Amino acid sequence: MDKTYKVLRLDHFGRGIINIDGKTAFVENAYIGDEVKVELVKEKKKYSIAKVKKYIKYSKSRKQSYCKYCNCCGGCDILELLYEEQLRFKEEKVCNIINKYLKQKIKINNIIYGKELNYRNKITLHVSNKKVGMYKKGSNDIVEISNCSLVNVKINELIERLRRFINNNPNNLKEIVIKTSYYNETMIVFIGEVSNEIVLNEFTDVESLFINSICLKNKFIKDRIGENDYFISKDSFFQVNSFNTINLYNEILRLVKGKNINNVLDLYCGVGSIGIYVSKYVKNVVGVEVVDDAIEAAVENKKLNNITNISLKCCKVEECVNEFSDIDLIIVDPPRSGLSKLVIDSILKINPKYIIYVSCDIMTMMRDLNALTSIYTVGEFTPVDMFPNTFHVETVCLLCRKN
Repeated sequence: MDKTYKVLRLDHFGRGIINIDGKTAFVENAYIGDEVKVELVKEKKKYSIAKVKKYIKYSKSRKQSYCKYCNCCGGCDILELLYEEQLRFKEEKVCNIINKYLKQKIKINNIIYGKELNYRNKITLHVSNKKVGMYKKGSNDIVEISNCSLVNVKINELIERLRRFINNNPNNLKEIVIKTSYYNETMIVFIGEVSNEIVLNEFTDVESLFINSICLKNKFIKDRIGENDYFISKDSFFQVNSFNTINLYNEILRLVKGKNINNVLDLYCGVGSIGIYVSKYVKNVVGVEVVDDAIEAAVENKKLNNITNISLKCCKVEECVNEFSDIDLIIVDPPRSGLSKLVIDSILKINPKYIIYVSCDIMTMMRDLNALTSIYTVGEFTPVDMFPNTFHVETVCLLCRKN
């Protein structure tokens, strides 16, 4: 295809949108203002997928890439877009989706952002035939990496070290998960087969070590958000952005303050981080979480921060949410899949004055909000850039009970 196309806008996944013979085509690694020649990769009835064959003119919104893997590794989608343009893209994405699905005028605050690079405190590395790295976008082929621009310095130091370890030692590893913390503590989880003794001998300086579900050394590492410390476990969810989480939690706290809230139900509470963060501004908090070691960490975090007004329940949210009543505020930070119908129905039955919904997937959030707006008014939204250089955006929403 010799025709030159100019990219005029981006879709919600950060792909450039062009028009080929009257049909919309989505092009990866193409930004607004790019002029490109393309090659069709896939043609559907209503749209096409294309890839850039040649850049004729680069957008002014582009920056020079500092990552040699960015166009093959699946970790970043918009790394070559100037950061201020990334933020504008995410604000517009949130506004467009809200306006499309809620169809009402709602206050949308400016995006909250932090550090652009080296912000992640966790990485999952894939291993096969002594290759260590990330999956190539859209496949299970491994792109070998020696570092990642998104993760912190300590993780990058460990990536190269782990590559040497795998090359020099017998193993049948499938994945390696690395977590780090504010206190520079590290956890490594080896998934697959490798000798306990070899791992312990090689990584004597690492605070926490696991092989599959077996703990070789220390179950937790300690992290910090604001004035609170938190133990992090192997399987528990914890925000991956070490620098912007405090801004996210301060936004949640802003929505809590001044509302005369007594009882809070914190669903999908993980290690109890949000409940602990807001605990001094409410009377009681109940946290619910299905992951055993997350609840175990939450119990320790309650003691660690001298919190006496939090109770914790280990169960699947769907199985116990209908047990609660007399709740002023429900906080939900669910998995990407959002809330099940059973949970939504139970929340409506509990009928709290307020709901704070935190989501990393605004589409599932919209679906859930449409079900909740039968008795709730959407108060305001705040986008938070927890995932710079990707198309993902965290969103915080306040719902207020009608009447």
